[in-house]
Amino acid sequence: MIRLWEAAVRGRRGLRLLLGHAAANASPPPALFFHHIAKTGGTSFIRTMRTMVPPELQASENGDVSVWFVERLIAAGLKPGQFIYGHPGPGAAAPLRDRACMAVMLRQPREQAISNYLWVQQDWRLPDHAAASALDFRGFLAARPYFAIFQAASLHVGLNIRPLDRLPALVDALPALTDYLGQFQLVGVTEQAPDFYAEACRILGLPHPPKLPHHRKSRIPQQDRQQMREQYEGLRTDPELGPLIAAEEALFLACQRIRHREPVAD
Repeated sequence: MIRLWEAAVRGRRGLRLLLGHAAANASPPPALFFHHIAKTGGTSFIRTMRTMVPPELQASENGDVSVWFVERLIAAGLKPGQFIYGHPGPGAAAPLRDRACMAVMLRQPREQAISNYLWVQQDWRLPDHAAASALDFRGFLAARPYFAIFQAASLHVGLNIRPLDRLPALVDALPALTDYLGQFQLVGVTEQAPDFYAEACRILGLPHPPKLPHHRKSRIPQQDRQQMREQYEGLRTDPELGPLIAAEEALFLACQRIRHREPVAD
């Protein structure tokens, strides 16, 4: 069985209505849960938020969040202005849906996949490091196809306690994942990370936030990056990877529409 969650872990009211209600009634800021998806710029966001949020209001399990950890937080009572963050384990995000302000940031799928590959290639502690080191980008995606639909997988993991045993099931789950994404009060994309950061600060009532630092970029020759982009484009017609890439891109397109609170096509 594919342990999909092992790869993905490391997942209505409009934001204006939420903020308007808080301002009109001077209510305390809600707890905010940041669903961290790898290689979307979340690490820079978290590091900056942690410099402003008091330590007693920060909640994470060394960068991860398990369902048991979340249940303990809820049992103790979520606190106004609390910042909960991390890569969610199976079902960890689901209990927070009606209790906290949900936030997530996605990245253009091709660039996220490339960045993820380079990161796994560099970090020997990761389970897919050997494969990333031995294979080129195209070969790595062919050998580890869940990296082609990684962001959708992370959302699915956070929402569901039971892992999937078939990658194509993620394609079938796309409508449910899009609906779930629409329940997030704060949805952003890496390319507009400063806007996402500013809104998160507003939600938590953090005045005068410092500038969000630039995201880390892998230092590889531009020609190598361009080659990986071409390899990714060439995989669109692959019978196994093509549907996964298409589903990931459909989710990202839905993210962009949701970010502007536009209707999402069926």
